[in-house]
Amino acid sequence: MAAPWQKYRNTPLRYASVGDSRAVLGVTRNTPTATSHDVSKVITVWNSGTKSLNIGADRFALPQYYRQIYPVCAAAISGQTTTQLLARDQAVFTYDRCAISDAIDSGPDVTVLTVGINDFTTVTMASYAGVVATAYGNVVLALRRLMSGVPWIIDEGDYGYSDGTAGTATDQAATRLALLACNAQRKAFAAQYPDRIAFVDWTGILCDASGAFLPGMADDGRHLSYAGQKVRSQTLARLIEKRYGKSAGARYSGYNYNTNAMMALVSSGQAVNYTVAASVATVANKKVEIIDGRIWQTGEFTLAGPGSTCTINIPFDPSPTGAMAITSGSLWGFEFDVYLHGLNGATPTVQAAGLYAQVRFVNSVGSGDVYVNAASMQNAFQVPTSGITVPAVLPPVQVDDVSANFTTASRFQLQVKSADTGVVLKVGVSNPRVVKLS
Repeated sequence: MAAPWQKYRNTPLRYASVGDSRAVLGVTRNTPTATSHDVSKVITVWNSGTKSLNIGADRFALPQYYRQIYPVCAAAISGQTTTQLLARDQAVFTYDRCAISDAIDSGPDVTVLTVGINDFTTVTMASYAGVVATAYGNVVLALRRLMSGVPWIIDEGDYGYSDGTAGTATDQAATRLALLACNAQRKAFAAQYPDRIAFVDWTGILCDASGAFLPGMADDGRHLSYAGQKVRSQTLARLIEKRYGKSAGARYSGYNYNTNAMMALVSSGQAVNYTVAASVATVANKKVEIIDGRIWQTGEFTLAGPGSTCTINIPFDPSPTGAMAITSGSLWGFEFDVYLHGLNGATPTVQAAGLYAQVRFVNSVGSGDVYVNAASMQNAFQVPTSGITVPAVLPPVQVDDVSANFTTASRFQLQVKSADTGVVLKVGVSNPRVVKLS
């Protein structure tokens, strides 16, 4: 609990990510390119068929633990080494160049460097020392470039390594030795600049002393599972709190255009205009209730095998009859909170790509519905017995369309899918917010 004199941060903290595939946050636009390094807002093509864009929570869960984080840049390219990272700065500018200079140009308050593991997967015991020396030299140069324009850097080194579906090392033991050796040198370098660089040593957090991932932390041997990303994000959030203060409870301040956000109007167990529904499952005990002191719309879903889908819809109204009065180019902030809890001691498995915390704009022209996902999970994960409560915070959405083309079917949607049978999963939503930012 914050001391009475401790002010919570209620303004956005600009965040940039630099590195390889582990630094990829997701896709927030299909223009000008789907891999644009700029992730400061969602931009999509409207009136041109259904579009679905997202930042996946198994790649970037930090807003769940530090709500004011505002991702502005993902200078990340999958599969690249430290040498390739440095080379991007010499490339001609494109929207998907993803260079260190692009991260600096985005004006971040904090930049996280995540690079290195791709240097080490082909090393042997005879060669790893030389490869480590090259990688470390490249990382130091990357950090020096970042220090030229970024006030604070988190160098998180390498999480760990295990052979898996993302690739098999030539010599797994040598790969682990290499990443541990390079991490140790990176840690020592960061210690020279304590006000500019924070190094995160993941030993005992994500990996063991040998460099192997701890159980459940890795999804495919190289990238984090949702459980691993949760641990990582909690660790980064604590570092950020120490420097910038604790985050306030709402990302977007301003007038809330969502009606009945506080669920003051209730009918038959459902907040008015909310819909709690199931497919290949049954739902009971729909109610507005208090959980940990907060107001939630919940339902208890009994799962019935493959295809089980739990859904809560919360409408918002971008249509001509609504109060939002959308004009083309306007910028909007969306957020709400998600609650999942397996009842009777159960730990339901949410299937891969089975959690969508999204905003859906329903467009009457050209089947142009747009889905923006805040907490979609690429990978399967288990709901812990204690339950989970997470914010679903979307980047700002630029609406390049007008109210006349939207319908009142537009909505927030929480959708959870599982193949479990006979398990009861409680699902809830709280405090949906729609705020005009421009």
